[in-house]
Amino acid sequence: MVKTFKIPFSFKTRYLTLYSRFILKIPKDLEMKYTFYNGNKKPNIEEDKSWKTYKWEMENFLL
Repeated sequence: MVKTFKIPFSFKTRYLTLYSRFILKIPKDLEMKYTFYNGNKKPNIEEDKSWKTYKWEMENFLL
């Protein structure tokens, strides 16, 4: 059974942004695919015995 879900998130908004972060925590046995538009930012991935945590962070970006 394939589990599919989408969570749209945009680092860029209409406002100047000093710091933005998106964190996704999923069960370790679940595979996650993502698409990053307008760049190629790789997530920082942390694992423990039950979970995988994906963290994207960006700072000091303008419109």
